Amino acid sequence: MEQERLIQLFQAESLAKGSRLKRLLHAPLKYIHAMVLRELICRIRNTDQLSYCRTCFGFDMYIRLPAAMDIYLAGAKSHDSELRLAKYMIHHLHADQIFVDVGAHFGYFTLLANLLVGQQGMVHAFEAAPDTFVVLRQNHNNKHSIQIHNHAVSDNNAEVEIYQFPTQYSEYNTLDVAQFETASWFVKNQPKVTKIKAVTLTDFFNQRGVHPHLIKIDVEGSEARVIQGAAAYLRDHAPAIVMEYLSAERGNEAHRAAHDMLLAFGYDVYRIDHQGYPSKINDISDYFKSYSLASDNLLYQK
Repeated sequence: MEQERLIQLFQAESLAKGSRLKRLLHAPLKYIHAMVLRELICRIRNTDQLSYCRTCFGFDMYIRLPAAMDIYLAGAKSHDSELRLAKYMIHHLHADQIFVDVGAHFGYFTLLANLLVGQQGMVHAFEAAPDTFVVLRQNHNNKHSIQIHNHAVSDNNAEVEIYQFPTQYSEYNTLDVAQFETASWFVKNQPKVTKIKAVTLTDFFNQRGVHPHLIKIDVEGSEARVIQGAAAYLRDHAPAIVMEYLSAERGNEAHRAAHDMLLAFGYDVYRIDHQGYPSKINDISDYFKSYSLASDNLLYQK
């Protein structure tokens, strides 16, 4: 079964990394529909469209175009780090285990984890942005091994402000908008501000008796807050953590602070190779320079 899932993912990877012509020939009607929607309708009307697609691992999934175009056309998240993360999950996340998705967006990795842990396992998916959470809830669709939470994850249990961008940029929804203010797309895509309840992972885990095997963190600049809020738990437990990490050029202060805390808790840091297996990193800066990376999903293990 693992080999079958990997084959499906490799096929999706080939399509995701292929040319526009390859994607057009694979599904011409879907490709034309997506391009017309993104380039004309959404730009002119400043709107989006709820759409339905099938992931490479066989789950039907709701998305909001023009976001998640890669899932719509290829059935998979197409960034190289996301493809490698999916392979890692297929190799290392097993039935009966617990997966925590901090920053779930529409739920691609939530659904993949749900398939891997099965009915006896559990997935907890956190999505702070209310507009995005609506789509996550549709993908939840009464799956008993998934619990979804419309909360931010932070360093204290308090109300916080979440900045929500238009759908095309919804993966950048954040608690810290300052990091994007110099980006070229930001001026024309001002976020709306919503207050939302935040929780700490330590309190969440302890109150519910949850002991995760793998935690995925993708929170656009709030990484240090998430780890600080999990500190008491992580000192005494050893879940694997996959965290998005940015290069210094993109502003990685929060990522470096989270990284330093994790090292202090006894974690080592690893890259995930193209087969989905970990390889230890001795110096993150050298690693990013060697591979000319702007971002990557790094693995932390004790």
